Amino acid sequence: KPQRGPNMYHSFAPGALQAQCTRTKHWSLQKVMPHAKLMLPKLEEVQSYPPDVERVQTPTYLLARDEDSENMFHSSADHLNAFLVSEVLQSDRDKWQTILFDRMPDGPFFSLIEKTFSPKTPLKRAADYEGKKVLFEELIIHLESPAGIVFPKVAGPKGIMTCTSSSLWLGFRAAVLRGFGLLDVPPP
Repeated sequence: KPQRGPNMYHSFAPGALQAQCTRTKHWSLQKVMPHAKLMLPKLEEVQSYPPDVERVQTPTYLLARDEDSENMFHSSADHLNAFLVSEVLQSDRDKWQTILFDRMPDGPFFSLIEKTFSPKTPLKRAADYEGKKVLFEELIIHLESPAGIVFPKVAGPKGIMTCTSSSLWLGFRAAVLRGFGLLDVPPP
């Protein structure tokens, strides 16, 4: 397992990330999560993409897991944030291709991630694209857990969540159970 800090995420050379867009006056790396701070400064604005680029039509989710991806609290925050992003973007997780965009070992939540956030496409890693020029038609960057709903500072006074019937939590639970084929299975 990589040590906590910048080595747990991938680093990038200039031009590793290209986009047909222009930075606005609101562009600020101070508003970017740590895993994306290693990638977004290398963003190169281009007018067109090279002809030899491999195009990926599948919506692609870059999941940079928290620094201790085997920790149930931090992993739950990552999973809930992925669900939250899909809901906010109204993006169909059944169509997602998820890339584990970190250097963490697979760990105990590998099957949960695959079944919930990449059910029709095997999980991938950055190494699957090494040496290739790839254009992801729809690229979704993970919302890191400090901004997540699980984070105690946003849960309410003293970190206590008092809501007993949240559509977010019920939806997340349903997504995970559906991924494992257990949503409509009665308890034993």
